[in-house]
Amino acid sequence: MKAIIKQYYFIPFIGFLILFSLQGLGLKSPNTFLENTLIVIGGALLLSLIVGTIYYFLDTKWGPSKRKKKLLKPPFSDLLAAGFQIQEDFILGTIDGYTVIVMFTWPGGKSAIQVDVLFDPRISNHLISMEDVDQLEKRNKRSNLWANNSFNWTRNSIGHVMEYTFKAPSHQKVLEKSKEMTGILMREGLRPISYEKNEEIMPKLVAAIEREKKEKKLA
Repeated sequence: MKAIIKQYYFIPFIGFLILFSLQGLGLKSPNTFLENTLIVIGGALLLSLIVGTIYYFLDTKWGPSKRKKKLLKPPFSDLLAAGFQIQEDFILGTIDGYTVIVMFTWPGGKSAIQVDVLFDPRISNHLISMEDVDQLEKRNKRSNLWANNSFNWTRNSIGHVMEYTFKAPSHQKVLEKSKEMTGILMREGLRPISYEKNEEIMPKLVAAIEREKKEKKLA
């Protein structure tokens, strides 16, 4: 329950609280300061409950259902025919030995195909750090600002979002982008990892991330 509140409600509450504080507490009002404060907190709480609940159902109920329906259409159906397999609300395949995850998403409300390639975050008996990730991103950053070729790096994956308006990108383009990312991983000496093994070590990776955050706060 705490994780749900933190993920879906806490951030909207803080955002609305700041917004209402700037607007409400700075204006002249017949109410007392305490009354205005209660109005601001109550308004922020109410809107965060509405927005958070919508986000929760979109992320856990409506979103997965929508993504599953998209798996029956290109480029997913073509990728399935090429050997990918359905895994929950995304499809899973292997390219150059690397695990590739392809799913439908809608960043900012716009339709997109998200492609992620997993790699083993364990390097020389330690987990990859954010500094390592930053260096990977800098070395592989595209100089052409006009091309939609940006990559998203995490501690265990490299990804790319292919946005579209009317027609989804073909499965050939998805495969080409996947090959481009596996090429980067091979060049960087990052090893492949299976989806199952990745899920197995995720708790350790999350714990390392939290530990690193605490260390930065204490520094």
